[in-house]
Order: sequence, then C-alpha cells, then structure tokens
Amino acid sequence: MLVIAGAWALLIGVLLALFPAGGIIALMWLIGIFLIVLGVFNILSGIRARPVTGTMESLTR
Repeated sequence: MLVIAGAWALLIGVLLALFPAGGIIALMWLIGIFLIVLGVFNILSGIRARPVTGTMESLTR
C-alpha cells in the first residue's frame, strides 16, 4: 500500500511540475469538492445529533 501511495505522490508531483497551471486548477477543484462534501456531512451529523442534545438538556435540569 505504501508503494502505491508513493508512486501516486511521485506521479502527481511530476505532473504538477510539468503543468503547474492545470495542477493548481485541479487542486482548487479537489479542495472545493472536499469542502462541499465535508459541509454536507457536518450538516447531516448536526441534524442527527440534535435529538440527542435535546434529551441531554432535559436530563440535566
């Protein structure tokens, strides 16, 4: 697994060195997609945790 990860890192590094403009745009897209997915998961986990926090507040009173 480490060999595969190292090979991918080397390949991506070489491609970024050869095509820096395309690499920057691709990284921006990847970061943007990651943040959108992360935001959706945060919202969903907040919605799922909401009933749990409501019951905890009623137990502490």
